[in-house]
Amino acid sequence: MILDKFSLKNKVAVITGGGRGIGRSTALAFAEAGADVSVCARTTADVEKVAGEVRERGRRGIAATCDVRKVEQVDEMVKKTVAELGRIDILINNAGGQFWSRLLDMSERGFNTVVQENLTSVFIVSNAVVKSMVDQGHGGGIINISTGGALRGGTGTAPYAAAKAGVINLTLTQSFEWARHDIRVNCILPGPIWTEGVAVVLFNTPERKEKAVSRITRGRFGTPEDIALACIYLSSPASDWITGQHFYINGGDKFF
Repeated sequence: MILDKFSLKNKVAVITGGGRGIGRSTALAFAEAGADVSVCARTTADVEKVAGEVRERGRRGIAATCDVRKVEQVDEMVKKTVAELGRIDILINNAGGQFWSRLLDMSERGFNTVVQENLTSVFIVSNAVVKSMVDQGHGGGIINISTGGALRGGTGTAPYAAAKAGVINLTLTQSFEWARHDIRVNCILPGPIWTEGVAVVLFNTPERKEKAVSRITRGRFGTPEDIALACIYLSSPASDWITGQHFYINGGDKFF
């Protein structure tokens, strides 16, 4: 059946930033598509809750508390995932964060912190997971989450947008270097997705929210599930001939 090509049955996925928002939605969607999930984030209570929700859907779910900026913690997360779930087939690099500040008000430390969280972390986690995939002798798939704002200028989010632009380019290099290991790497650029974090940072007044929606062709904000569904496609056999690409998932948004 053609729909079988969209199944993730018996695959094992690592999802960073998996405790909330897009990460949580993707973890639950993957479980419903048949995958076991290692839920990775810094807050133990969040990852334990989502791992439990994965198990409620009939799949294996483990909580892997981890700071994706720390090599030692990432290595331990990979070891735990392989020990408890047997292997890693899919990695979703979703962890990230930002704060609003104009460039002249921003410290070097603040700039570097945002770059580490959004770009360096993708390098660290991807390398650790791919070494595991190669050691196990099988291929896999990686999806890096960037942002539609990565290719636009703006005010107040310079290090975040710059780091996420770097994620797009890193995706290309990863896809070239790891193709010989049968590992595909793609990138998703979400438009305005309505999550608690985005609402607080960018659309924290009715006026800002209304203005943003008015610029979206589909007439609504995206949901975390909209991104989760794209992740299922790009992680499944249905997308076997796709690598090194970036995809705008934005509802026809002309703002991001």
